[in-house]
Order: sequence, then structure tokens, then C-alpha cells
Amino acid sequence: MDLFPATLAYLARYAASTEHLRQVLRRKVQRRAARSDAPPPDSTAMEAAINDAVSRAAGLGLLNDTELAASLARQYRRRGESMVKIRSRLLAKGLQTADIETALLPLDDDERAAAETYAKRKRLGPFRLSPGKPDQPKRDLASMCRAGFSLTIARQVIERREGSGDFDPE
Repeated sequence: MDLFPATLAYLARYAASTEHLRQVLRRKVQRRAARSDAPPPDSTAMEAAINDAVSRAAGLGLLNDTELAASLARQYRRRGESMVKIRSRLLAKGLQTADIETALLPLDDDERAAAETYAKRKRLGPFRLSPGKPDQPKRDLASMCRAGFSLTIARQVIERREGSGDFDPE
């Protein structure tokens, strides 16, 4: 069973980590087996074919988990995601902890700026177009905290405080 053409087709469309590509290929083999009348391949043959396809792709330079982690981390930070959220999203992509830590090093540690960007994008707090419900500030704080920001930073952004005084919303 040659999975390399399927590997190339997938990598032509999507950036993937090594582990994520393995998961995709496993699902592909299982779907193929379910559609055909032939008996399903044994797990050792399936894993050997998957390992072969993944190693060939890696040998051609099509898989680079370190570069993928760095690229995704920069993309998520530009969107205003917290470091906690970025770390969890990269882990969910099947990236190794060492690659994630390397990717997070060059990112700015300004959680406040990221929280501002997130609030603007989601239209929370002072960026809301309409006043909302009476308990809207609590809802906005909860949204910011679910996004991985600390309560202190979320309050500063939602209540538009910077240290001791108010600041201009523009």
C-alpha cells in the first residue's frame, strides 16, 4: 500500500505536523478499508506504510515541525491570542513541547497588547458597538478569561484601565 501520493496531495493543500499527518493517513487507510470488500490491513503493515510515507515527505523537506510551530505561533499572536491559548493550540496540532517552546521564545510577552487585539477582534468591552445587557462586562471578562488571559489583564482591557487612570480608547 503506497500512501505517498495521498501524503503529497494532503501536504499540497495543508501545512501539517508529523503527528497530524500520521493521524490523517491512519483515517485515510481506515476509510479505504471500510469502502472496500477486502479485509482491513493489519496494523503493522498500515503503520509501516504510514511511516514510509511520512519519512519520504520529511526527507523531501515537506515536514518541518519547528518551522510550522513558529509560523502558527506568530499567526495566532497577530490575532491576539494569549500565550496559554497558543501553547494549547500547538499541542493540539500534535507538535512536540520542545518545538512549541522554541516557537514561543521570539514572541512578545505583552499579554496586554494581545488582549487589546483580541477584544477589538471580538468587539468586547469598550470595542462593543452596542451597550449590550446589564451584565455584559461580566460576560466580556469571562470571554477574555476563557481565551487564556488573566483576570487582571481582562479587567484592564474591558474596563479600559491602565494602571491608575483611564486612557483614550483610540
